Amino acid sequence: MRSPSHPSWSIALLFVLSGAATAVRPEVGPPLPKTAWTLDEILSAVREVETGGAPDEGRRAIGDGGLAIGPFQIHQGYWQDSGVRGAFEDCADPAYARSVVLAYWRRYCPGALDVLDAEVLARVHNGGPRGDGKDATRPFWRKVQGALNRGVLDHSPRDRRDVPAGGLDVCSHVL
Repeated sequence: MRSPSHPSWSIALLFVLSGAATAVRPEVGPPLPKTAWTLDEILSAVREVETGGAPDEGRRAIGDGGLAIGPFQIHQGYWQDSGVRGAFEDCADPAYARSVVLAYWRRYCPGALDVLDAEVLARVHNGGPRGDGKDATRPFWRKVQGALNRGVLDHSPRDRRDVPAGGLDVCSHVL
């Protein structure tokens, strides 16, 4: 083995210190942006906009002429797309509705969910799988953003969970 004073060690050290060594290692990618809000805050703001903070955690909230139910005003197609087992009527239950929303986001905007991109999450919730690209979802986002900026947060015990270190476990309810 060569000694650390050998010229090849000096060249290797210079190569590494100069940054040239990064050309041979694969890029990891940019760091994930920090989010301004927690998952609970985003969910609470969406709920606030959807039901106006209806009493009983929005269990009896009905909208769009009876087509949307529960605290997140979930439509049957949204519920079906989520893949969460149960019945559509279960969307009236806050904990179940939360699992439907999370499963829907995990399916249609997993990257936004991973980094808690509140705008994308809100707009997909409101406008469907490509809702974040629709101009029609901008007013909904502005309302959610306003609720987030006011600090609207439902402090019920069920809503104190955040994204666990291992990610979201929505699979236990998914077909």
